[in-house]
Amino acid sequence: MRSPSKSILMHTNQIMFFVLILCIFSSSIQSRYTSCAPYHYGNQCDQKCNCAPQTHDCDDGPHGSGICTAILNIDTLPSTLQRKKQLIHSQFLASFEVLPHTFHNLLLDLSKDTHRRSRQVYDASGAQILPDPFKALELQLISLDINVASYLGMVLPTNLTTLNKRDLTEIFSGRLLLPGSKTFAHAYSGHQFGSWAGQLGDGRAITIGDRYSLTHRQHYEISLKGAGRTAFSRSGDGRAVLRNLCREYLAGTYLNALGVPTTGALALIASDANIDGIRRDEFYTGNPEKLRPGILVRVSPSFVRFGSFQHAAKRIGFQGVVKLARHVLHIVQEQETGGDRSYHQHFTDVPLTQHVPIHLRKQCLFSNDKIDTSSSSSSSSSSSSSPSCTSEFVNLDNLNDHDLLLCFFNRVVLRTAALIASWQSIGFAHGVMNTDNMAASGVTIDLNVFGLISNYKDHAKEFTPNYIDESSRYKFGNQQNIGKWNLQRIGDVLNGKTVFVGGDRDQPRAKQKNNKWLTSQEIANEMNQYNSKFQQCHDLRTKFRLGFATSTLLSSKATDQWMTWMSLRNVDFHLASRVLAELEENVNNNIAQDDEFVEYMIRTTGAVVPLSKDESLSLRDVLVSIRDAVFESIEMRHYSNFKEWQNHIRRVVPRYVMRTHALREIGEIVNGGDERALGIGWKLLSDPFRANFEEKDEDDQKLDALELYIKGQFEKLPSLGEKRMKTSCGGQ
Repeated sequence: MRSPSKSILMHTNQIMFFVLILCIFSSSIQSRYTSCAPYHYGNQCDQKCNCAPQTHDCDDGPHGSGICTAILNIDTLPSTLQRKKQLIHSQFLASFEVLPHTFHNLLLDLSKDTHRRSRQVYDASGAQILPDPFKALELQLISLDINVASYLGMVLPTNLTTLNKRDLTEIFSGRLLLPGSKTFAHAYSGHQFGSWAGQLGDGRAITIGDRYSLTHRQHYEISLKGAGRTAFSRSGDGRAVLRNLCREYLAGTYLNALGVPTTGALALIASDANIDGIRRDEFYTGNPEKLRPGILVRVSPSFVRFGSFQHAAKRIGFQGVVKLARHVLHIVQEQETGGDRSYHQHFTDVPLTQHVPIHLRKQCLFSNDKIDTSSSSSSSSSSSSSPSCTSEFVNLDNLNDHDLLLCFFNRVVLRTAALIASWQSIGFAHGVMNTDNMAASGVTIDLNVFGLISNYKDHAKEFTPNYIDESSRYKFGNQQNIGKWNLQRIGDVLNGKTVFVGGDRDQPRAKQKNNKWLTSQEIANEMNQYNSKFQQCHDLRTKFRLGFATSTLLSSKATDQWMTWMSLRNVDFHLASRVLAELEENVNNNIAQDDEFVEYMIRTTGAVVPLSKDESLSLRDVLVSIRDAVFESIEMRHYSNFKEWQNHIRRVVPRYVMRTHALREIGEIVNGGDERALGIGWKLLSDPFRANFEEKDEDDQKLDALELYIKGQFEKLPSLGEKRMKTSCGGQ
């Protein structure tokens, strides 16, 4: 008999699963019906579309308009979406082409059904579909990330003209397809809040192709989030709320700037036409509000998820899983050869990086270092400095199916451990670590309900940014464990299982009998590396944030005492780490100088003042340990002097912190029509480090009221209400 505690837990997980389904597919307007018969639309489902089913889709359902749109035809593209270069007037875009995504080789149902109507997809890892264009005559280019554009090889003019902006919005809203573009939506299944959810898939994101970066020798998948309904939309409208896309746009910018591998965004596009407006009930009050929709042009090495493998196991079989694994390994090989974008953006210009052991730079910081020139086809090695099975010298196509799966599992385990360690080191909580929200390539994706911890004692373990996560399954302190649980679900797939934990009643269509699956022992061997790799990478990044490149007795003592003191005094994690840069060398043991610093630390970071002077660990004790470790680093020639250590802290710990309340305000301002707010936020978060921590800058005199306000929101110590603010997927 099941114990009461387990019954309660299972019941809670089931409730959370159904709440999540309601969240993702909540109706865009109030209606009597949640769905209509095919080709019927309207609140009462009493209106019938006048479309030719063989050639056109109808915008049907309770929230549909009845408008007919041409379906995708591989040989003859509909006139509503053209690839003609002569329609592109901007010179810098005329030569900008994309490649058909390498993932296309996996899509087996291209010629069977290219309608956008919701359906179950079998024998395929995706479905080709056209974007559903906004109806507005003119669209707005809210923001364009010049850093991402550079990575994609887009040579932008100094000043964008009106014609340039029109071309950008037409192309990256999906109304005009680039040469080489073949559009599709990913299919995946997954566990949501621990319960099996069956088929999920991209319900509002459409990939338009790959762009190959000659500079970094990597492919980048370009996906349009909010581009319309797909085969996986179910009752959703396929659109995305502009104000929440602002959050995602800025989050990718910020996390990459801090050295965390993350999906980027090339551009954010919006419509202000009333006919394109969408409705959302963010906190399920029963009063949905009408909001501006947007399209986020997401860029990532890959959007293949853990759930993609679960879907392949259920709906395709062994060869489907192998093809996916081979695709992901080629992507990982490119990433490990060229280095992740976050590494180049954050670490390469920091002098201390060169003193980090080369194998740790490679494994924990996602660098492009070459560990060895000899090839290796084995998936794992007892030596931490040995090259991986995805070394640039390994021909992945020569691996047999079994070795390929073993190599894939090795890389996904170690890269996921390193990724989550990077989250923990900067105080980032993802918020919704379902298996369909985790990338198999080790990159942060799906930035919907994330947040940053603030008070270290209160938030270091229990902080949960997701409004619907009432059981705190995805709290900040549980991310390491959830990562491991998700990896075990990948292990189930590679072990040949087709019935998964979490109430799986989805009968598999694929035959799984094959002797090339991984054994249970092989799965266990790879999983055994997870916790140690996480700890190794977390230790490295935490020490690096404090200015130490290697682990010594002094640096470990200083780090442990600092983390302990932050918890005891419940300080703001981000501001306290930044204030350390103001610590003076104090060669003469100047007590008054330290007293002044302690007062400054308490005032700036909201530290709880001890009721008694007899502290178990005083800040002065911690400062002594930090100074000793810094002097040791100087002796090791990691720094020339104490001032270089101070400059390091200012270079790796942000002055401008991506707070939830600040992002929400920017989204509201943009939704209200002032699009400058997003540009201001991007400028601050794309390079959130400043030379000084002075309360006022000389540059402030040049800023207008909006710029000063947004800058202040990212700098200040948040209020209690701002610290407790959460985000709901009901407003997405």
